[in-house]
Amino acid sequence: MCVKRSFSLPCIDGEVRHARNKKTTAWRLAKRTNSPSHWTKFRKLRNDLQRLIKSKDKSFLGNLGPLVLRNPKKFWSFFRAKTKSRCLPAVIKSVSAEASAAKDKANMFNDYFYSVFTVPDVRQQLPEITTFEHPSLGNIVFSIDEVRNVLINLDCTKAIGPDGISPVVLRECAHVIAPHLTA
Repeated sequence: MCVKRSFSLPCIDGEVRHARNKKTTAWRLAKRTNSPSHWTKFRKLRNDLQRLIKSKDKSFLGNLGPLVLRNPKKFWSFFRAKTKSRCLPAVIKSVSAEASAAKDKANMFNDYFYSVFTVPDVRQQLPEITTFEHPSLGNIVFSIDEVRNVLINLDCTKAIGPDGISPVVLRECAHVIAPHLTA
């Protein structure tokens, strides 16, 4: 049985695990029999595994930019896997500066990420939306119990919505809020 570590390198996928298992099996056989042909097979599998890991790592690093744009948490999981630590180094160096204080490090990261991930203002490109009213949608009525049940069943692990209200607050105050939302 193989237990996956809580964090592993992102380039380690099923293909790499399979190659690693083949290499380990070949090593056990070579150690048990001490046959030159088995040792040769083991060395070949070991070299193939190293080449495969390097190619997967290179491929992952090439795709890291677009991946981070879609999911910024991938950067930190990659950072943690590469450094084997959750802590930043004592001194961070960039091309033009060096930072050792926490605030300076934060500003350095902020400047870097802002320069890399700044998106042009898309509001200028949005089409004009015309509004229209549908006569049958104006008569929708929700009962207090329906609203209360929805509020009580909110997923509290989700982030706050655009209104800035936490789902925990909505759930805990459902019995008080529900009558006002249906009025």
